[in-house]
Amino acid sequence: IKLFFSDFDYLEHCDYIDTVSQLPVSMELKYNLNHLTFEFVGVSHTASGKVNYQYKLENFDPDWNPVTKSTIANYTNIPAGSYIFKVRSCNSDGVWNEEPTIFSFTVLPPFWQTTWFVVIAVIFILSLIILIFRLRIRNIKAQKIRLEKLVCEKTLELREEASERKKAQILAEQADNLKTAFLANMSHEIRTPVNAIVGFSDLLRDKNLNEKDRNQYLDYITGGGKTLLNLINDIIDISKIEAGQIRINKENCNLSTMMSELFNTFYEAKNKKEKDKVELRLVNNPDYKNLTIKTDPFRLKQIFSNLLGNSIKFTDTGYIEFGYRIEKPDSLEFYVKDTGMGIPKDKLEIVFHRFRQVEESYTRNYEGTGLGLSISKKLAELLGGEMWVESRSGEGTIFYFTLPFEFAQSDIKFKTVKPVSEIKTDWKDKNILVVEDEESNYLLIESILKTYKANLIHVRDGNSAVDIFRNNGVEINLVLMDIKIPGLNGYEATREIKKINSQVPVIAQTAYAMAGEKEKCLSAGCDDYISKPYDRNQLILKVDGYLNI
Repeated sequence: IKLFFSDFDYLEHCDYIDTVSQLPVSMELKYNLNHLTFEFVGVSHTASGKVNYQYKLENFDPDWNPVTKSTIANYTNIPAGSYIFKVRSCNSDGVWNEEPTIFSFTVLPPFWQTTWFVVIAVIFILSLIILIFRLRIRNIKAQKIRLEKLVCEKTLELREEASERKKAQILAEQADNLKTAFLANMSHEIRTPVNAIVGFSDLLRDKNLNEKDRNQYLDYITGGGKTLLNLINDIIDISKIEAGQIRINKENCNLSTMMSELFNTFYEAKNKKEKDKVELRLVNNPDYKNLTIKTDPFRLKQIFSNLLGNSIKFTDTGYIEFGYRIEKPDSLEFYVKDTGMGIPKDKLEIVFHRFRQVEESYTRNYEGTGLGLSISKKLAELLGGEMWVESRSGEGTIFYFTLPFEFAQSDIKFKTVKPVSEIKTDWKDKNILVVEDEESNYLLIESILKTYKANLIHVRDGNSAVDIFRNNGVEINLVLMDIKIPGLNGYEATREIKKINSQVPVIAQTAYAMAGEKEKCLSAGCDDYISKPYDRNQLILKVDGYLNI
């Protein structure tokens, strides 16, 4: 027997070798040692060359192979299994031996074809299937839980969205109602002073009107104009606040001086409203008589004006008190206290809201747009402080607000302003250039200054104003410069004039009355600033201050 056409050691593949046949007994070959060659020979003493053979490998050959004289049988790629190789011979007389010679051997299967491997593989596959099935079930359950959670979250989200939409709808309706009420209120607030202005202006045409009634009608017209101006200022301020365009210009502010000015102003306002039963009190701290701080005096005065105006409006008896105290080393606390009608508890939260008032019905007893407190609170915050209110209905109200205590060493020399009655009445040697494109505004200036006999030169645009200085025809002693004019605007015209004559004083007079406008005018070269509308005394004092330096 040969393996792959070569001899091999039988004992490596069997237990022992048959001593008679010298062949291995119970030979077992690995699955890859499956190429065997069997060599055999039949013994004949008469004619050995005429011996024929037949062989068969049971479990491999279906039947005996054809008769052959070859003494070699080759088998390749024998599959795993147990085999018996049989061979027989016949002599020249055709007589076959009765029992074939046999050789048994086994080709072992590879490990993956063994029963134990198949069993393990089956167990593994079944376990894998079970594992996959269980994982699939677990994933399905987890996905179900996730979906249920997602559905719950989505449901909650939808409910919240529905709730938010409902709230938004309610807020939108409230805002719409507020706007409607505000517009109705604004229409009333605008029409009321306009009605007084138009009505009493028409009555002034009566030639038979006595002096007392004429002066009273003029007071009504003036009051209506001031009311309209305050309304316009409130609307502009709230718009600027919402747009974030309010500028805070900090400078030295003497609190004693400012508080005294406020007292005088609102004492007169109280008397004009015939609030004789209301006492106005200013509480000055004697320890801080000349206290000067760093803040925006215009905005601070605006806050106090709104609060004091409200107190006068809603207080019929008792007193109105205002002042300040130093509660902390870095903070000033201001207050306005009154014994007026007070604010109901449920209205305390809305008093600082835009367009909201304690009384919002059509039968209101008090005028106002509902913007003042909202503006005041925002201004206090812009100045670095805060504002709050304490009140009980029928017992009065206290408004508090704080500002950072920035102490300023005051070296300001306050200029004593003489009364208009003491001003020199003869300016006939003075030439005043009035740059104003609106004819009515020029006529107002002319009417105010004609008493003082000044020589007025009127031009309607910036280019003409500059040309007067370039031509050197007339010596100009003062320029009243409007800002919004044709050609070169007031800023540009002032710069050009100052290049020609840097000594001539220029007073900007403009309807631009926003915070920062004064600084803009001064940076353009103007010496002073007066905002429209201005009254007679204000204009005369400004002009006299520069003509009689």
